[in-house]
Amino acid sequence: MALWQRERVTLVIESETVRLVGVMKGRVTRWGSAPLPPGTLDSQGAVGAPAQLAQVLERLWASQALGTPAPRDRVVLAIPGRHIASRFIPAAGAETLDASGLATRAREALPRADAYHAWQVIGASSRRAIFVVAAPTPLVDGYVAVLARAGLGVAAIDLKPLALIRGVGQRHAIIVDAERFLATIIIVDDALPRQVRFQPLDASLLAAPEEKIMRIAEVVHNTIQRYNEEAATVLHPAVPVFLTGSLAEHPLLRAAVQEVLRHTVGKLSPSLVTPPDMPLSQFLANLGLAQKQL
Repeated sequence: MALWQRERVTLVIESETVRLVGVMKGRVTRWGSAPLPPGTLDSQGAVGAPAQLAQVLERLWASQALGTPAPRDRVVLAIPGRHIASRFIPAAGAETLDASGLATRAREALPRADAYHAWQVIGASSRRAIFVVAAPTPLVDGYVAVLARAGLGVAAIDLKPLALIRGVGQRHAIIVDAERFLATIIIVDDALPRQVRFQPLDASLLAAPEEKIMRIAEVVHNTIQRYNEEAATVLHPAVPVFLTGSLAEHPLLRAAVQEVLRHTVGKLSPSLVTPPDMPLSQFLANLGLAQKQL
């Protein structure tokens, strides 16, 4: 039976929360979240307290036990991507390479010994590129070990920025993922993550949501400016900003995008059927994970 005909469970782990979504036949079947105690993840996004995280995952799965229990095998996981290296390389000749040849090219692009490499040929036919990522082995192994400790099997691991791009589903966009302790700004051009910036928001001077949001607005402005200086084409002012994360619905953030950055706020319109009470801005990365090709 194809995986898409079975329920696919996606899991996004943040510094303060974990979010679960189940999807089957294009429809969300379940969703939920659980808070993480401080220190569960370290400042680098790696697992800092394995037993603590495993207990949270066990409780989250137990909360989904009414009716049909959430599947425990083949979980699609998104992990923090701030310390995962990525690079685009030309795709010329890639169609003639087998898996071994692509692996060699990926490792040459990001020559890191203690890392897992993954790659994908992406983009329109006129702008093909190979997107390569190198994830530190201890980072990935730490998450896989915790899920195994909680009795969960991993089908695939993805980066949250890539999941968000799939969830937004626009070829040209600015995605601002505003979590309480980390903001991620993604400039998407031709459905590719042309620029990704991670901005920590855990400094003592950024305690209030309003302070975090003003810092986010400043970083988004600087990221757009830098992209326009470096890219072959300038980002059009009509490109919308899509807001996700726990701070996405804050009125000040929407006002900053519209009045300070002079961009429109895009409406989240996922291709999957979602419950009316599900907060899309918080679970959009999960929906993007559900669309990942395995």
